[in-house]
Amino acid sequence: MIILDTNVLIRYFINDDVAIAKKVEAVLQTAEHLHIPAVVFPEIEYVLLKLYDSTRDAVGEAFSFLCSLSNVKVDLVVQQAVVLYKKTNLDMADCIVACSGRQGDLIASLDRALVNNTNMEAY
Repeated sequence: MIILDTNVLIRYFINDDVAIAKKVEAVLQTAEHLHIPAVVFPEIEYVLLKLYDSTRDAVGEAFSFLCSLSNVKVDLVVQQAVVLYKKTNLDMADCIVACSGRQGDLIASLDRALVNNTNMEAY
């Protein structure tokens, strides 16, 4: 299995170094088993939005693309968080938190937007 880190995925999405972007594309297309850890998604969001002035929609599409690849393992909570990210204004870290709980769980947060977008009750 190959673990994909934030920096290689950023290079792929922004395509500022064509040689590296092509290598990453080749890995995405040919590697049999890839994994993107959950923490990479909020990092991608931050870098694309803050450093490269990407739009939130573009970030959401990048997330959807990564989750759609059959050879890429993405945790179920991240897949659910991507759906929530595209429907709300929550940042990706909050979306992951929101999707981490189950019905009947409690959430302790002062972030009303986060609490209102979960299936958990406020603690």
